[in-house]
Amino acid sequence: MLPELFLIVTNYYGNSVIYKWKDNKFEKFQEIRTEGNSDASTEFKINNETFIAFANWRNSQQGHAVHSTVFKWSGNSFVKLQSLQTYGAVDVKSFNINGDTFLAFANDYNGSKHNINSFIYKWDGSKFFLFQSILPRGAFTLHPFVMNGQTFLGVANYWDDSQGLNTKSVIYRYSGEQFIQYQEISSQGATDMTSFEYNGDTYLAIANFNSVSSTLYKWI
Repeated sequence: MLPELFLIVTNYYGNSVIYKWKDNKFEKFQEIRTEGNSDASTEFKINNETFIAFANWRNSQQGHAVHSTVFKWSGNSFVKLQSLQTYGAVDVKSFNINGDTFLAFANDYNGSKHNINSFIYKWDGSKFFLFQSILPRGAFTLHPFVMNGQTFLGVANYWDDSQGLNTKSVIYRYSGEQFIQYQEISSQGATDMTSFEYNGDTYLAIANFNSVSSTLYKWI
């Protein structure tokens, strides 16, 4: 585990930067090579070891087929552990189900279309392997959450190749073996999604783009 406090700043142009808290301020600690990163990184732990995953959107050599990356804390710095295939990835989320660690990437664009698979990777004890592909529409944000003892993965979809902004966001439920589409929710260029509980009820909020009213849903 990390003994000190760090701050990650993801940059679209140039490397992302990790700052370390020292003497009552953050000081530059390490640069991490990222490629077209759109404010998408996640820190997580596996067996008390610390990892950071970055979602990369594109580079000049591979275009939108650029790999996203996972780094591991070595005790002195963050060291690249693995490259994972993604396509125009704009978000990454980590979550745990019954002791298993998953890493999900929202793939937004492959260079020609938005209606492409997003990828869910699973930790096998030493590395991540592709566990499942899911087919949203121009995925923009992922939101894993637990409700009634079950794990769900919400996908806020921004763009559909045939419907444009008039797309649907999707909720997947983990069956114990894979993620199964559970519900479609109307959205208008959704850019974010979150859930919360209030007075014993669970709510799901979706942020829509382009001056369209955002929407609040209630679990019944």
